[in-house]
Amino acid sequence: MTRHAEAFRRILSGRGAPQPVPVSDAAPDKRPPEVFFAPLSTFDDEWANKPTEPVQMGMRLVGEKTLANAQIMAARAAREGHRDPEDAQQRSDLFNSEMMTNVLARALTHPNDRTRLYFETTPEELCRVALSSTGVKALWARYERLALVSSPLSPEATDEEVTALANALVRGDLARRPSQLQRRLRRLLHRAMVELLHTPD
Repeated sequence: MTRHAEAFRRILSGRGAPQPVPVSDAAPDKRPPEVFFAPLSTFDDEWANKPTEPVQMGMRLVGEKTLANAQIMAARAAREGHRDPEDAQQRSDLFNSEMMTNVLARALTHPNDRTRLYFETTPEELCRVALSSTGVKALWARYERLALVSSPLSPEATDEEVTALANALVRGDLARRPSQLQRRLRRLLHRAMVELLHTPD
């Protein structure tokens, strides 16, 4: 049996899955930038090692090289999965799904140590087996928010802009925006409220 076949067999049997880890005080320089509890819906019902309760994960941003590798693997999977030239939409959808999964495989970490991947054994393959499609989308949305708030390229709101935002919300401007934009803005606002109200002074 080849090394990859053996790894995949372990994944299907659940033996390649991460084991529960005690959450303790970690060295500040090793803590991932985000720690959260992943609900059961994050995991695929068919996964042999699906948790029975929400599990704590860490999340970090990946580097440019990891992003490039994720794109290469996703493009290869999309080409092999839909070879017919008329399958452009399906090929695009598969590329996006594979891209998200590949990045998340390297972004999800131990809750106490950002240098340890959450899925330590063949992470890309295990992510495809362990995560549900709903879970991938939810985790990707979280990753995008983390990238937004962490990037030095993202400007910080000025005091005047914070006041303008508060006034806009009071006026009901949010409710007048298109529904898709509303949902995106509400997610961003939820993230801001969690940080503002639940982070110790």
